[in-house]
Amino acid sequence: MLRTDISDRDHHLILYISFNATEQKQPPTLLEPPLPNSHLITTTPTTKMTYEIATNPTLSPPTAPRILTFLSSFYQTSDTESQHDAYVDYFTRDATLHMGPKTAVGTEEIRQLRLGLWTHVASRKHKPVKVFFGGDDEVMLHGIVRYVLRQGDGGEVEVPWAGRVVFDGVKEGEELRMKFYQVYLDPTAQGGKK
Repeated sequence: MLRTDISDRDHHLILYISFNATEQKQPPTLLEPPLPNSHLITTTPTTKMTYEIATNPTLSPPTAPRILTFLSSFYQTSDTESQHDAYVDYFTRDATLHMGPKTAVGTEEIRQLRLGLWTHVASRKHKPVKVFFGGDDEVMLHGIVRYVLRQGDGGEVEVPWAGRVVFDGVKEGEELRMKFYQVYLDPTAQGGKK
């Protein structure tokens, strides 16, 4: 179940998104105060997949709430191994995905790339830190992803990453999807070589 609540705190729009059917008693705590010209996405260290996104509405395009909700849902899906079809649905049918040195174009190539990303990884958890808007349909963001590896003793690896996303369907009433997504990260981390 997806539940959203919007409130205004210290002149920043706060969007609480919960992916759990149970009610959240307290909102998660921000890791740091939002900075001008940036958008802060934080996660709580619980088993509930809850994300908090803070943004300054005066510095954001009108599409910001839809895009931030989309990104929160996307990373929750990305962190769930069994959600291959749902993951692919976040992209247009002819989308381009660059994941480190790998490139996939179109639905089937994106699905195959995603399947390969889970080969050496038992679990992953994205922690997006900041989002920067480049217009109504484009963002840059960065964060950390933590992998639990399948090989050996199941060790953990934490890797910084950054990404650029160009969206399609940003107008109200259209279905929002990514038409371009490029992720910059250490390619050896997902292979369990780090």
